[in-house]
Amino acid sequence: MSILYFFLVLFIALWILIFWVVTTSCAVAWYEYSNRDPQLLARRFLPERRYLALRLILVEAGSIFLVVCAYPFGFLPQKPQILMKVAQKRPVLLLHGLFHNRAVWFLMKQRLEQCGFPVVTMNLPPFEMVETLGRKIAATIEETLVTYDAEQVDIVGHSMGGLLARYYIELMGGDKRVNHCIMLGTPNAGSKLAPFALSSLGRDLMPGSDFLTELNAAPLSEKVNYVTIYSHHDNLVLPAESAELPGAEAIEIEWLGHNSLIFHRESIEATIDALRVN
Repeated sequence: MSILYFFLVLFIALWILIFWVVTTSCAVAWYEYSNRDPQLLARRFLPERRYLALRLILVEAGSIFLVVCAYPFGFLPQKPQILMKVAQKRPVLLLHGLFHNRAVWFLMKQRLEQCGFPVVTMNLPPFEMVETLGRKIAATIEETLVTYDAEQVDIVGHSMGGLLARYYIELMGGDKRVNHCIMLGTPNAGSKLAPFALSSLGRDLMPGSDFLTELNAAPLSEKVNYVTIYSHHDNLVLPAESAELPGAEAIEIEWLGHNSLIFHRESIEATIDALRVN
């Protein structure tokens, strides 16, 4: 009984903490946008907008809860891949965001595999340098090409994972190996909330950082199809326009938070539709 009580208290405490984090980040975003556009204040008490705002907070809190629950499974051994397995479609490499791990992709991975896409995931430790992570991505891609006897892969990256995909493509010469680069909630111009990320990679996410300056100075490869899927109600990419990328196809999904983009049906289906384009 005491163990059950312990887990019940832990569950409630976790939900309170998650709800507080989401509500605080949304409040900061609201403060930023309302100062930029005072007309938002006139619409804030409309019943429809209150409903949508509450739904956004609850869905985002639920998404973070899924991230936390899935996290331990990201350290379990992966099933060995079958060498020289000829795939009917290009393999898809999924790159998670900062402080996540590969387990966060369980819904996306399942849906992609149902559609016939071979899927590869990997862990990107948050306290390693961009250069180190870039080399790990390059090694994983080379192994994947051999495993599936493929010439190219597609990359889907959430948040920091999208920036690392661009780093590999544009600064490491990876455009020969990649056909699609699909970014979910990726802060291509940085985020004003990055200082709260206690990691060296968090500094790289700050607007105007050396990393982003170098990355955005490099031209997008003409060999790669870039797609950015984002929400103007993203509570962590601030301002939300930072997720846009000149030269990339833009797909906007309304009333979704940052982590919700990983799990929501609409963003998953948008990702699959983008991958189906040759």
